[in-house]
Amino acid sequence: QLMRRSLSGLLLACVLVGSTVRAEPSAADAATARSLFDEARKLMKAGKYAEACPKLEEGARLNPGIGMRFNLASCWEHLGKTASAWSLYLDVAASAKLANQPAREKEARKAAQALEPLLSSLTIVVDAKVPGLEVKHDGTVVGEGAYGTAVYVDPGTHVVEASAPDHEPWTHKVEIAVKDRIKVTVP
Repeated sequence: QLMRRSLSGLLLACVLVGSTVRAEPSAADAATARSLFDEARKLMKAGKYAEACPKLEEGARLNPGIGMRFNLASCWEHLGKTASAWSLYLDVAASAKLANQPAREKEARKAAQALEPLLSSLTIVVDAKVPGLEVKHDGTVVGEGAYGTAVYVDPGTHVVEASAPDHEPWTHKVEIAVKDRIKVTVP
């Protein structure tokens, strides 16, 4: 009985650990990601961040290594995508900590910390409980639990929409600048 419980526990641990481990990229994906990374770094050195970021995004999709994601965060930062960069820097720091890379962790945390004073937020307030209400921010459904919560967003134009059965659809565009704290109330 004790042996069976021990084996069951070991099996469960293996399943849980295995479910959190990311599959290694194929050789072709790794090679493509490396080419994209190299090209993006050249573009970044030339100040061509708008061209570099999509290459890093694709590279991170194929092979989401710590260096790839750190460079993507840096690229986004240079494009003014402060919330996206901040969040990714924090993810990189956590990954670097798990990988026992203290220098990378420190660098990523320092970069995230430098962006914190620049973060902008959007709070969507919904006062009325309307059956079937669906609220969207930039096309993505906002869950009821997020109503009234300041959410970090990149500066730029944002669209808040609301719809419900037997109600007119509502759309509101808001321009958010660096450091803005914007509140939008759904009527």
